Amino acid sequence: MSGASEPSRASKHLYGLRTRSEIAQFTIGSDADIGGSSTVNLQLDEERGGAKFWGTIAASIRRSKGGEGSLGGYVGMRSKRRPTLFGEMLSDISNHEFLALRVRAAGDENTRNSYFVNLQTDQVAQSTEIWQHRLFFPKGDGSWEDVFIPFSKFICTNAGNVVNDMGGQMELQKDRLRTVGISLLADSPLQGTGNFELGLEEIWAVNWEDIKASDQIVTAGASIANGKEPSLPEKSP
Repeated sequence: MSGASEPSRASKHLYGLRTRSEIAQFTIGSDADIGGSSTVNLQLDEERGGAKFWGTIAASIRRSKGGEGSLGGYVGMRSKRRPTLFGEMLSDISNHEFLALRVRAAGDENTRNSYFVNLQTDQVAQSTEIWQHRLFFPKGDGSWEDVFIPFSKFICTNAGNVVNDMGGQMELQKDRLRTVGISLLADSPLQGTGNFELGLEEIWAVNWEDIKASDQIVTAGASIANGKEPSLPEKSP
């Protein structure tokens, strides 16, 4: 009698963004929904391939209902929820260490350091809770590149504020992944505003052995995990 097989650590495809039907699995939004002036689009890039997430992000919007001050401008995209007759379809990435994204950074240079990757699971206490991590671009030259972000470094936030984990027990529930998204935030006229453009081809889950086996920048995950921009690795002898 053979024992139970080991859980698969093979790379796991989550979303493609190479065709119109694949792009239709995503929805977009911006501060224009609540009175802002940012614009956002998501469409097939006929010239470069993949999807093009693009538009203009403005600095701020007025607070509604008599509030003082202003809110930072924002744009975003995320995968649509997947209801079925027997409940919601979720992704199980519990056997994987990194989220991988095939991306291309373009647009105004001022906007390229303001992206966040957003994950939502069905463990959230409120619908506005998401797990976030900054999205850096190791190459940053407008060409396609693979970026790897450790799942362990995502932080739970609610409306932009870090959720206080008093007991230190909060962890991303990787077997209950509901949506994946990307957002762009502008805090002031000097930070994050302007014309943005991000190319996307694929989102998938991988392990360290998958990264080491590729010709991509293998230090991306480690550098991002330390809150630093990734740098090119030294080649092993």
